[in-house]
Amino acid sequence: MFFPEGQIRVHLYGRPVDMRKSYDGLYALTRHELGQDPLSGRLFVFINRRATQIKVLYWDRTGFCLWAKRLEQGRFLSNWGKIGTQEMDWTGPDSNSCSKAWKERSSESATSRAWRAMRLV
Repeated sequence: MFFPEGQIRVHLYGRPVDMRKSYDGLYALTRHELGQDPLSGRLFVFINRRATQIKVLYWDRTGFCLWAKRLEQGRFLSNWGKIGTQEMDWTGPDSNSCSKAWKERSSESATSRAWRAMRLV
């Protein structure tokens, strides 16, 4: 896990985003559309229109980090109409429960595991 705090606030932007946006573009969306401070250390999640790509912007005390994922199969969500801008807390499991949870969910799709990890399913 890359967050030593153990609990982190996650903001999901509820509209499709052009994945050509990088640090500055996502910073602007965070500041102006979400009304949040991008330097807060929280995670800001953005998804493209087809829901096959996701970017997460966060501040790690020394600069911005951008995590990106593109699915080869499936989608992160099936219907944009059911998704709105959301804010949630994510608490990371310890290493023992993490490996146990991974084994229990190994039959689930990667998409289901990704959303479950962010508590969106």
